[in-house]
Amino acid sequence: MFMLAVVIVILVVLPAVLPPLPPPPMFLMGIPVVLMLMLIYLAISYPPLGSSTCAS
Repeated sequence: MFMLAVVIVILVVLPAVLPPLPPPPMFLMGIPVVLMLMLIYLAISYPPLGSSTCAS
């Protein structure tokens, strides 16, 4: 649950921090892809509703 909270905070903070910066469009297009890959990796390595989730 802690990692899920961190991901949610990052998703909320990133849009507020990015607008002042002028990143290229391809970089903006790559952010959701990387986040989705990270979420899929976390979902595979740490299955939800398991004993590992309760430990953290």
